[in-house]
Amino acid sequence: IMISLFMIFYALFGFVFYPNLNSLIMSEQQITNMIVGKPVFIQQFLTCMANWPITLFYIFSEIWGAMAIASLFWQFANAIVKKSETKRFYATFSMIANTGVIIAGFIIKDVVGKDATVSGVMLLMTGVVLCCIIAMSIYTYINKVILTDPRFYDPSQVKPKKKKAKVSALEGIKILFTNKYMLLISVLVIGYGITINLAEVVMKAQFKQLAALTGKGYAYYQSYVSICTGFLTILFAIIANYVMRKYTWRTAAAITPVLMGIIATIFFGLSFLNHQKVQSIFGISVLGLAVWFGIIQDGISKSIKYCLFDTTKNMAYIPLDEEVKTKGQAAVEVIGARAGKSGGAVIQEIMKTITGTGAPGNIGAVVVICMLVFVSWLFSVFKLSPMYEKAVADRAAEEANEKKLNLDK
Repeated sequence: IMISLFMIFYALFGFVFYPNLNSLIMSEQQITNMIVGKPVFIQQFLTCMANWPITLFYIFSEIWGAMAIASLFWQFANAIVKKSETKRFYATFSMIANTGVIIAGFIIKDVVGKDATVSGVMLLMTGVVLCCIIAMSIYTYINKVILTDPRFYDPSQVKPKKKKAKVSALEGIKILFTNKYMLLISVLVIGYGITINLAEVVMKAQFKQLAALTGKGYAYYQSYVSICTGFLTILFAIIANYVMRKYTWRTAAAITPVLMGIIATIFFGLSFLNHQKVQSIFGISVLGLAVWFGIIQDGISKSIKYCLFDTTKNMAYIPLDEEVKTKGQAAVEVIGARAGKSGGAVIQEIMKTITGTGAPGNIGAVVVICMLVFVSWLFSVFKLSPMYEKAVADRAAEEANEKKLNLDK
């Protein structure tokens, strides 16, 4: 049912909305007349509404990642994979997923790299619909054939499903501000969300600039983000495995903000020079360098999140009491993740209200904000580390005592 809803929308977009886009949206002149004299935030909102098919496409695509991958797929995997096979298969799932990201990048580059023509968008949406049908067919086959065969599936060997704690926004805020441990974890999540949001906005603005000069199209550069992210995620999966075995939690957790901070400094530096109308460095286009460093920076930020940031964040929950763990994790998801994702957007709206332009026009302010976030992020890692180590030691002592009591009995 859930995948069908997305499939129907993408089919409508590809074969109804996009071919008739000009008759479904307002002209630039109509939009200008509608927003003139209104506050900047209202102008942005009305512009999105005037271009409602594109806005809906963006919203559905944002939700798709969380719904289809994070929710539907992993819930299904957790429900059917045996306890003894999680290490064997879970890494494989991630590797296969990122080969899909790489393939998608090459397809986008070849199909709509230069121009998002009606036929190109139709072809892409046909591919999306076919992938949805294939996914549902495989899901049906697994349920009807594999899971009914005792040779392949034994419910007793499957991990028991944990009941997910439900926490309201107010409860989440209360938990975070009364539990220092959870507050520090939320700072990590918020820090990542704000920095990736601001960096992506600047990067995408430069995509448009370079696309206008080269004629290759915005999607051409966006496709390289997918390709770069896919390859780097596979690479970082190998590196992260080594780091987690050889180094402490603090070192592993600090790598993400440090690496993101270094590459972001280079990217924002080039972006600032581009904003100051500097044409080239040593004969190389500043705009071109900024775009490619932006692609690398975005790929590193996303791949290291999947491979290292999420792992260290989830490790921080493990030694906690079960009730604190479930409610605290839910609080971080409700408040921290949303605050991080929307924090960058709120900062941009404040910039627009004050200066009339968003992050791309305020590179200096963006750099200052990101550096403050990185410092706060690192500070939280160092504050959380001894608390985590103590929690791990306490849990180990409790388990040792329980084992000793059981032996005595």
